[in-house]
Amino acid sequence: MRKKTAVLVLSAGLSVLTAISAFASGWQKNETGWWYGTNADNSTWYSNGWQWIDGNGDGIAECYYFDGNGYIAENTVVDGSSVDGNGAWTVNGVVQTKQVAAQTASWLGEYKTDSSTMAYREMIIDQMDDSGIYVTFNDPKHAYFSGLIGWSTLIPWQNQERTIASHNIPVEDRYMPKSWENRFSPQEDGSVTVDEILEYCSDGTIKVTYQKKDSNGKVVHTDSAIFKKSRTIEEVTAEREYIQYINGTNADGTLNDLGKQFDYDNDGRLDTKEEAAMMLHNVDLSEL
Repeated sequence: MRKKTAVLVLSAGLSVLTAISAFASGWQKNETGWWYGTNADNSTWYSNGWQWIDGNGDGIAECYYFDGNGYIAENTVVDGSSVDGNGAWTVNGVVQTKQVAAQTASWLGEYKTDSSTMAYREMIIDQMDDSGIYVTFNDPKHAYFSGLIGWSTLIPWQNQERTIASHNIPVEDRYMPKSWENRFSPQEDGSVTVDEILEYCSDGTIKVTYQKKDSNGKVVHTDSAIFKKSRTIEEVTAEREYIQYINGTNADGTLNDLGKQFDYDNDGRLDTKEEAAMMLHNVDLSEL
């Protein structure tokens, strides 16, 4: 049997699939057959080779052959290897599988909790890679945590399945609430360890747990809460882009046409209302 290789081909030059309407990445079907979209709007797809795919996100992938137009082969032999009616590679009639990391796309999105034990009530997970998930924590009670901005960090994966991510946080971090001062205060010798653990649950929620450990590594206090998904990452991204525009900045931080109207000192950044008032009217706002 020949060695199986996977090829990802951009779709711009492929005419066969360009008229297909698509709504989400993953398996798609039309009158010609099955194909696999690889981005949100299915403008790219697999073609010209073999590809391992975990279609249901259970951590077990099957292998499929995609032709030059991006469709899978079915009930035939390719490169000396048999594929069944579902397009999966088989040996002696047995579908061949491969253990892979469980799909983690469901991590992405905005999550909220009603728990009073948490230092923050909202979080946005907008990116993940082989290192872990990138999380923005928000507290809607404070104006400077405005639902789309906040304190962001990378939280590394802790298991191969990518269902648990955790890191250690210093107790002086700004999102530690005053109500936690006694529970999470340092030891007499100044040592303290607080672990923040995020676990993706089977129902689509995320359990967030804080564990305080003493200088011997013993857990001496725990707080936890369940966060439920409130919006998709597509909705969050759209709102971010809208807010960036109305605030006068492009995604790369440069000024858009609206922002240029408020660059009063021509330094390439959006001036605050206070700066604008002083420059335009020579007003000392502190005297008002």
